Amino acid sequence: ATQPLERRELESLGWSGRQVLFEAAQTGHTLYLTPDDRLVCRGTIHYQFNDGVAPFDLSDSETLLAAAIHERFPQIRPVRLSHSWSGVLGMTRWFHPAIGRLQGNEHVLHAVGYSGHGIALASLAGRLITELHAGDQSAELAYALEHAVPPLMPPEPFRYLAISALTHWRRLRGQ
Repeated sequence: ATQPLERRELESLGWSGRQVLFEAAQTGHTLYLTPDDRLVCRGTIHYQFNDGVAPFDLSDSETLLAAAIHERFPQIRPVRLSHSWSGVLGMTRWFHPAIGRLQGNEHVLHAVGYSGHGIALASLAGRLITELHAGDQSAELAYALEHAVPPLMPPEPFRYLAISALTHWRRLRGQ
């Protein structure tokens, strides 16, 4: 997140409202303005070999996200960041969330693997989990249950090689 933008910086963006800008590319960014006029940019993914979730240095992420903001809004250079954060990204092999009942324990419901699109998918997943718990049925829930168990991820080092190659290829193609 940037420092709060000055009025002239906000006006220079040409952003007529506070819409969320979501780039359609799989490796794209999501940008939005906060109520206190900060520009937030989300979108750097770094895969750690063998499911690593150990803390890592955020300085590269900060540099990449500041560059993404500058590329899209060069008029607010220099980009002054005030906050940065990161976390574990849950993803499935098909990049869609898995929503359903846990195999082997039908009483445990799950909605996991948003693949970096949790802001957009969490509300839908919550509604579908509520429908599932209540015994209701909708077209969306039927689809989610049909695809509730994603294919397994390949073992390491094949997973690392596949994810690295796919991410690199999609970035080159602008996806």
